[in-house]
Amino acid sequence: MARAPDSKSGCCRFKSCLTRHLNALGDLMGEWIQKVQDGVRQGTDFFKEAWQELKKVHWPSRKETYAATLVVIVVVVLISIFLAVVDLGLTKAIQAIID
Repeated sequence: MARAPDSKSGCCRFKSCLTRHLNALGDLMGEWIQKVQDGVRQGTDFFKEAWQELKKVHWPSRKETYAATLVVIVVVVLISIFLAVVDLGLTKAIQAIID
């Protein structure tokens, strides 16, 4: 003759439901903690490698930086003047066609 399930244990026999759920929660927390540790380890490795790469970079001197900045400013001004002249010419041409 079969035994009726014990409603207090939810068919867990002698193991209480609380113990079973706590064990499952502990397993999930262990997996989560492992994932966090792996993420921290990967982040640490990334920053170590990035720092090593930054040590290899040739940073320009102050004089080189000023020279490059001056070149950029001059080129921007020249292109601005060119575009202003083209815009003025096209405006005059369109006005001449319309009038």
